Formats: sequence, C-alpha cells, structure tokens
Amino acid sequence: MEELRVMEFDIEKCQYFDDMPTPFCAIEVLDNERHDPDNFIIRYSNKAHNTLVGLAKEEVEDQPFWKMFQVMNASQTEIYRKTLKNNESRCMDRYNEQLGKFVRVMTYPLAPHICGSMIKVISDYQDNLMGCLNLKGFKLRAEQILEANPEQAYAFWYCDIKQFKYVNDNFGYEEGNYILQVLGEKLTSILGKDELMGRVTGDMFVLMVKFVSEETSEQRFHAAVKSAVDAYQERWSQHYNLELAGGIYVYRPGESERRSVSRYFDYANSARKLAKRVKGNCVEFFKKEMWEKEKRGIEISHHLKQAIEDGEIQPWFQPQYDYRHGKLIGAEVLTRWVHPEYGNIYPDEFIHVLEESGQILELDAYIWECAC
Repeated sequence: MEELRVMEFDIEKCQYFDDMPTPFCAIEVLDNERHDPDNFIIRYSNKAHNTLVGLAKEEVEDQPFWKMFQVMNASQTEIYRKTLKNNESRCMDRYNEQLGKFVRVMTYPLAPHICGSMIKVISDYQDNLMGCLNLKGFKLRAEQILEANPEQAYAFWYCDIKQFKYVNDNFGYEEGNYILQVLGEKLTSILGKDELMGRVTGDMFVLMVKFVSEETSEQRFHAAVKSAVDAYQERWSQHYNLELAGGIYVYRPGESERRSVSRYFDYANSARKLAKRVKGNCVEFFKKEMWEKEKRGIEISHHLKQAIEDGEIQPWFQPQYDYRHGKLIGAEVLTRWVHPEYGNIYPDEFIHVLEESGQILELDAYIWECAC
C-alpha cells in the first residue's frame, strides 16, 4: 500500500487494481466539510472486492459506502474524517450484512477527497467448521443489534444435541461434523432480519431471535429441530435419532439489570441443563429460581471437602427389622447434610450435584468410613 499512498490517484485509471488479489475499493468523499456517510461514494472496486461481497461491479460502484459496509454512526464517520484530514491510515471491524460475517476495513489516504479501502474477512469472529459466527463474534454482533433496536424484545437460545458423544464414538468425527453442519444450516434458515446464530463449541449453538411469545419461540425451536432431523434421515436409512435440549432467556427492553449478552446466555444455559433431563426434544424457559438453584448447587459442590472436615455431613441409620423373628437385623446408612447457612440439605438436592461434579465417590468413601 505504500505505492498507493504516494502515487497520484486517478479514479479514471483504476484498471491497474483489477488484478490485485486483495479486495480493494476507492471511495470519494463528495462533502468534505460535513462528512455525511451518504456522501462517501464507492467510485471503483476491483474483482477481488466484488467476489468478496458477492455483488456485480455495477451493484457496487457509485453506491454509498455506508450501504456496503454499514458505516452508520458518528464514531465510524470520524475515522474517515481523520483519514482524509490528517493523512493517516485507519482500521475498523464491522459486521457485513451481505456476507453475514465481520470484515476489517483498512482505509488509506490516496489523494484529496479520495481514500482507498482494503477489505478482508476476519477469522477471529468466525467458526471454522460451520462458517457462522463464533461466540466472540456472536456477542459483539448481538450487542450491536440490541443497541440498534432498543424497543425490540429478544429470545436468547442456548441448545445442544443430547448424547452427542455417542455419535463421535460410534460413527466417527466426520459424521458428527456432518450432523452439526446440517443442524447449523437448519437453524440459520429460520432466522430473519436482525437475528443471529452462532456456535459456542462442540455441539452447542446459540441463537438470538425476535421474541413474540413463548409459544411462538417453542414452535420455532421444534420446527428447526424437525427440519434438521428430516434432512439427516434422508442421508441414512439407519440413522442416529437427533434430540435437542434448548434453554431460552427472554430479554425485554427496559430491564432493570445492566444489559449483558454473556449473562443472557448464562441464564439460557441454566434452562438448557434442565431440558437435558427431559426425554425427547425439549426446550425450557429461564426462570429466576433456576439461576438461584444453580448458584446454590455450585456452592454445595465447592463446600463438600470443608463440610466433611467440619462434620456437617452425617450418617443416619435407618433400621432394618425382621418382623418374623422380632429382631433388629441391620441398618441402611443414609446421608444428611447440616449446612451452617442453609440448614438441612436433603439428598434429593445435593446427590445429583455431586454426581455431575464427579464428587460422589468422595462422599461414598466418607460415609463407608463413618458406617464401618
């Protein structure tokens, strides 16, 4: 780009750039005083640029720059003002609607009222397998959408495939990847304007869709799952039965707590964990008590070692009686947890928490020792 910055730039002689492998366009600023984005006009774009954005040359040239790359706010406009005024290069990342991806636009001064832009897709925000946004890109784009649509309610979905490890172990990772791609394609197909899908990791997906009602959200979830299952079954007569667990958190404008996309997905994930315990395709809506219960479960698992040392966990003996001979013949050893803050914690609350955290063997060993 050093050559571009020092040469005398002439819009009429841009054929020189047609064979550049890097997507490039030249922007003319018609109003250099007000710096209105409507007056940033793309006067030239090379072949690589047109291929990247998926538009013909005539669809790009003589079009407003903001229309192509969503330069819609004052801070972004300021970047171009400084580029032209101070003869400095600028770089910014934006979401491109046409591509469904984040792009990095590096802008360089070329001549008075003219700047050039080198454009590339940013892999930092993309999922390598799916081609959709990864979690980092998803959160960034979700924040932008919420900011641009302050009156719109949204449902945040967090979903995964039940027993997905079984697929990889029995059919191989190639088949597992195919299932993920089919599911991702079907989830993407239900999205409308200002709605998103992304992949967290493995078989976990996140979505942000406009909220109308719980019934509508549930219908969309099951429709997407059915579409994915049908598409997969067309490939194999002997197939794996896809079952999804989904959790949904509903964001409503004017919420009292600070807006945080990360927190919304934590809430949706709490609901997903509950849906995992239900057979078949299931979606659960987040309720505040879920979050409190999960927090308490984490505190319980973290406190186990100290509870054993402090004698909070106690064996209770339930007698076994032989009525034919009128004798006490043994006892079943039960576990009770007397917590200093929560009081009595009963097994139906803490056993499954310790099973999920892998600490149940530690508890078993302790109770065996107490009983013996």
